Amino acid sequence: MGKYREALNSFDSAIERNSNYFEYYLIRGLLKKKLGMNGRSDLQKSFDLLPTQEAHDALGSTSYIRKR
Repeated sequence: MGKYREALNSFDSAIERNSNYFEYYLIRGLLKKKLGMNGRSDLQKSFDLLPTQEAHDALGSTSYIRKR
């Protein structure tokens, strides 16, 4: 629907309520990338919480992924 800014605000609120859920960071990071913002820290946080392939791919390469 193209309401990326509104969605970004919703994920900010979701993270405030539960900062340990990987998917909030993953989607917020992807939204930031779509908006031309730097979403790398959100994608890395998502990967740190649960190393999914989607977060890995979004980060671009394993050289950007911090080892646990």
